[in-house]
Amino acid sequence: MRGLLKELGFHLPIKSHLIFINPGFQLYQAPLNLSAVFPSQLKRFLEKIKNTSTAAILRNMKLVEQLNARCLKENPYMRIPEFTYRQWRKGILCDSGSSFLTPFSLGYLICERCGLKEKVDTAILRGVNEFKILFPDRKITTNTIVDWCDGGGSGKTVRRILVSNYEKKGRGKASYYQRR
Repeated sequence: MRGLLKELGFHLPIKSHLIFINPGFQLYQAPLNLSAVFPSQLKRFLEKIKNTSTAAILRNMKLVEQLNARCLKENPYMRIPEFTYRQWRKGILCDSGSSFLTPFSLGYLICERCGLKEKVDTAILRGVNEFKILFPDRKITTNTIVDWCDGGGSGKTVRRILVSNYEKKGRGKASYYQRR
């Protein structure tokens, strides 16, 4: 970072801070010289940053503009593996990832490996999110999600969940769902 700032013509001091945002976290026996901000100190720390002088803000905005101009549009190290819809095993994975969920009782699915019970609605919505991440170009249809969830819910259940959480586009067999 220092090298980049020097290259851009900025001679700013770099201060690093370790920021803990979880209010339930407590670090015991921390060294006194540790540059850390704890949850109880966060509000005061942000106020201190907000009270930066106008000249410094203008200088920082110029730096932001130069950094944005150097921003890479695509990650050159991103290698997405090739796969097709047919290659994937269908079903809803347990939230712990240990096994696929199977029908348990009315409105619930269960993981046979860890015993986790989950509501059908929650599990199917998670399945839809996974589907959308894996296949961003495919449309979310009732039949596609029924197939993707492989027994996690009937067509009627999936349609009800999609209608209540997504916006329906089109009519009949050509209908699909997208985020509101």
